[in-house]
Amino acid sequence: MKRTLSPIDCGEIKIRPEAAYVYIAEDVDGRVLYVGLTDDLGHRLGQHSSHHAPWYRLACRIRWELYPDRSAAARAEYAYIRQLDPVHNIVHKTRIPDVGTATFPVED
Repeated sequence: MKRTLSPIDCGEIKIRPEAAYVYIAEDVDGRVLYVGLTDDLGHRLGQHSSHHAPWYRLACRIRWELYPDRSAAARAEYAYIRQLDPVHNIVHKTRIPDVGTATFPVED
């Protein structure tokens, strides 16, 4: 499931306790800035904003996908980072975690 949100609209996201989200931040040209994983999307994006993450002020679009659990989301995050080569991600670019293969997002 993909959604497009502006970074300031994330407070309205409903939390599913067992689920996890992978989010992809893009700039105005569609360049992928950052890929992240969280089980509380609104809170995590708020952290990026309040901690002045370098990519956050450049993001004009954030897409997110819902996964059934954190393990599935971690596999997808790893695959996206390797595939999309986000400018501001460091983790997963040089090491391979023990997370298996990526799975498809949960359908609503």
